[in-house]
Amino acid sequence: LEFVALGTVADMVPLIGENRTLVNLGIKFLNSTGNLGIKAIIHNSRLGNSIIDSEKISFYLAPRLNAPGRLDDPMVSLQLLTTTSEDEAYILSREIEQLNNKRKEMTQENLQIARLKVAAELSDQQLIILGQYGKIPGISGLIAGRLANDYFRPAIYYCIDGNLVRGSARSIPQFNIIDALSKCSDLFYTHGGHSQAAGFV
Repeated sequence: LEFVALGTVADMVPLIGENRTLVNLGIKFLNSTGNLGIKAIIHNSRLGNSIIDSEKISFYLAPRLNAPGRLDDPMVSLQLLTTTSEDEAYILSREIEQLNNKRKEMTQENLQIARLKVAAELSDQQLIILGQYGKIPGISGLIAGRLANDYFRPAIYYCIDGNLVRGSARSIPQFNIIDALSKCSDLFYTHGGHSQAAGFV
């Protein structure tokens, strides 16, 4: 259940109905966890003895657990969550902390460029769509999410990688982004997600 809580909140799934129930139950387990990896990442997040709730998962735990998959190898997080060695948990959590710091730098740098573009060209658009050449799909969802929050409108950020365009979409409660993508599904090789967060190729 603690993994269910981490995964549900990290994927930005709306916390209603059974999702809310599962996350509430999972959070109880997180706050008394015996998992060495989770304990190590809580320690590195500088949460101390704070009560873990959905906000702390969103802003402290999930970004760190997601960082290896965004920039390098997602198996690092899996190893952390399944280790039975305190030494390994410490080493892996330090590696994840470094990757998360790198992820923050990359996100901030690209977000600054995106904000300048929105201000110059897209400030009157109801839907923000922008992107770049190059392969940074691991942080495109973060940039889209920040833009959606900043301007309170749905945002799509894409990366052109060879002949493929990989995009991430984030939305606001009033707009179902997966419904919008599904209406033009013939344009994609694949797409998926939920009302507030989606992706496509």
